[in-house]
Amino acid sequence: MKISKMTGLVLSGVLVLAPLLVYAATPCPMDEKGHEGKGRWEQKGSDLKKMYKDLNLTEDQQKALEANKSKNKEETKALFQSMKDKMTALKQEVEKEPLDMNKVNQIQSELKTIQAQMSDQRLESILAVRKILSGEQFKKFMDKMEEHGKMGPGKHGIHGKKQENKE
Repeated sequence: MKISKMTGLVLSGVLVLAPLLVYAATPCPMDEKGHEGKGRWEQKGSDLKKMYKDLNLTEDQQKALEANKSKNKEETKALFQSMKDKMTALKQEVEKEPLDMNKVNQIQSELKTIQAQMSDQRLESILAVRKILSGEQFKKFMDKMEEHGKMGPGKHGIHGKKQENKE
């Protein structure tokens, strides 16, 4: 069976994005006490409280950050579900005979739109945090986020540990 260049590209995209979606949706394993692991959203609750203390946040700032986190959590959850649904649709469409490239391209375009929405939502969330915190608090916040591997362009591995620069 001969695979066209476009079909190969689409399949490559599916293979690259699918593991990312699986990782994002996977709950954490059991903790050291044998309790069932919490989802990634709740995993760092105690770390978050420590960060609030380290940043010397007021009660109003803490409430505003919690509201931002809740809003962000719901929006991200919805976008991930949309992404998952589109990935499934793309996989099904690529497997059909005959291949309908118009449909494949339409789904791929929709996936790109969702990815752009996720990027926009992430930036909006960061900007909302910036409005809540003072300049000094925000700098400390960003430093801590990068330290924990949640931010930073390509500096961190899958578990938030800085990777050695191999040249």
